[in-house]
Amino acid sequence: MNKAKTKNSKTKSATEPKPRRDGASAQSERYESRASGFALVKTTAGGLVTETPLSTFTASIIKEFHSEHANGDTRVDGFVVEIRFRDWTKVTRVAAKETTYTGEEMRSFDDRLLDACLSIHPLAAVMPGKTAHVVSAIKILSAPQTINGAEKKTNKPRKGNQEE
Repeated sequence: MNKAKTKNSKTKSATEPKPRRDGASAQSERYESRASGFALVKTTAGGLVTETPLSTFTASIIKEFHSEHANGDTRVDGFVVEIRFRDWTKVTRVAAKETTYTGEEMRSFDDRLLDACLSIHPLAAVMPGKTAHVVSAIKILSAPQTINGAEKKTNKPRKGNQEE
């Protein structure tokens, strides 16, 4: 037997780094909610951490409203969103769907969510080209409470400027 050949193909692939495929990325990224706003934190393959500011505010979906229809289907009617900018806090409701009298959707939920967030203060802003990231950060970092029909609310909004 040849003792020089001790590794088989499985141990070789487990011990040697895999070659990169075109378009594949070895970096990881995550969203963070900070006092100054949302940030995108990326870690490169070499271990370098980069932070990209996304907005000057933070927001989270704190409640989700459901209703049952005559045919028994349950539908999401809207969301309660808590928006924070510096010392200001605003709690507002955003409809899940906004339609015209003919039933056509007027604006997307993402657009209405961002409009609600930007209404907290004139200096609240989304960094150029980062709109989709901000919407994703809000959705990913939120853990809404589900409210069916007329159940009582158990979460109390934070003190500050509020609207519901």
